[in-house]
Amino acid sequence: MSDNDDPGSARLYSKDPDQVMTWLCDAWRTRFNQLRSRRKKYGPNKKLQPITDRVDERTHAQARHDCSWMAAVPSLLLNSPEKLEKQDWYAAVKRRKTLRGKHLDPGRMPRFKSRRKSDLTFACWYDDGRNARFVKYNRHHGAVIINGQNPTGYRHEDDTGVRFSIVIRVRLSQPIRDYSSVRVNWTRRELVFVNDPLPIRRSRTAKAVGVDRGCVHNMADSDGHYYDLPKAKLKRIDGEIRRRQKAQARAIRLSEASSWKAYRMKGASKRFRQREQEIRSLYAKAHRIIDDCQQKWTTSLIRDYDLIAIEDLNLRGMGRKPQPKPDPLHPGRYLSNGRAAKRGLNRTMRTAGMGGIGFLLEYKTKLAGSLLLKVNPAYTSQTCYACKYVAKENRESQAVFHCVNCGHEDNADHNAALNILDRAFQPQPSTGRGTARRGSGTLVSPEGTSRGRAVSTKRETTH
Repeated sequence: MSDNDDPGSARLYSKDPDQVMTWLCDAWRTRFNQLRSRRKKYGPNKKLQPITDRVDERTHAQARHDCSWMAAVPSLLLNSPEKLEKQDWYAAVKRRKTLRGKHLDPGRMPRFKSRRKSDLTFACWYDDGRNARFVKYNRHHGAVIINGQNPTGYRHEDDTGVRFSIVIRVRLSQPIRDYSSVRVNWTRRELVFVNDPLPIRRSRTAKAVGVDRGCVHNMADSDGHYYDLPKAKLKRIDGEIRRRQKAQARAIRLSEASSWKAYRMKGASKRFRQREQEIRSLYAKAHRIIDDCQQKWTTSLIRDYDLIAIEDLNLRGMGRKPQPKPDPLHPGRYLSNGRAAKRGLNRTMRTAGMGGIGFLLEYKTKLAGSLLLKVNPAYTSQTCYACKYVAKENRESQAVFHCVNCGHEDNADHNAALNILDRAFQPQPSTGRGTARRGSGTLVSPEGTSRGRAVSTKRETTH
């Protein structure tokens, strides 16, 4: 397609898949940024002002007319940025308000989508089969068909190619359910069907479990099960990331730039940018591995137990850096404060993804109608489950628990999980921590329970 601003440009009609998909992604991103330019922010004088000097107030029809290369873009594809841009913007507004209420860093508002930094993506509404229709070929393969047409004045000279179909062949990872739209990431060659999550199918088990999150074992329950991430695979990915980061640092040092930012401003080399993309891909791969494991672990817990108890951990406080320790004998000097060891522990905690496990359990218990209890985490790892004696010396190491009072020996994570389950059935203090989170429309209440064993439950429906 040509542009009205350039009368000398020739129109382009292509059947090249990569060129056609790039055209759709560029059109979607352009329309998204046009809508984003209308947003406002508070300026220095506490008054709302546009986020950019170039506000685009054009409608869809006007955008098609002014940008002729967007004229043939399917309407259900070109209309999708309007809703998705609103969702992206107001989700950030809500998130920032929540974080400010918790006295946390609210982060920045979303910005424009960059052609160079962002993936090539677009979304298309299904709209009861008007577009983005899915055709199944066999059990593992199918195609999504996006239809469009070249409007009058933009057709080929021989009047062919009025209507066109873009067939995106997909390999299925699971059966396709009813969906409202499809989202395509052409950079990663991914297509996602957008639909509502299914409730977790489960039957009442009348069982309860305590779950301890840690670093040696990423998760341990009171029934003696341990859940571990594939540490060897993650360590290999981390090594690949470090190798590329060292190469980047060497390039910056040889260029005599003062910092990474100065090197980028000076003009990063093609190989430097390539390594940067590889690092992002490796980080994303590690994140997918961790997320896959946590999804499977939490779903297994939801299906097997009616009540799940976890610690209400202050993860932000646990990850803080240790305060410096001034040397009283030598003013201006500092004593060792264990910062290097704490940095390694923080790195392990981030890899373990403790917050992700809690988040997944929260929303899955709501879908399943079961109960999640968050208990006070104080001294669960130092308390002997057998005699309830609390002492720091009970922990021989990170993995071994040996009570100095009664001689009870156990895995430290398993002992903590038993204490968490036991604490779930004790009266909770009237603080922000240790609050019960009720599943959607159901309540599971323990009756006549014994420590660490299955409990009888009663289901009540709320209206």
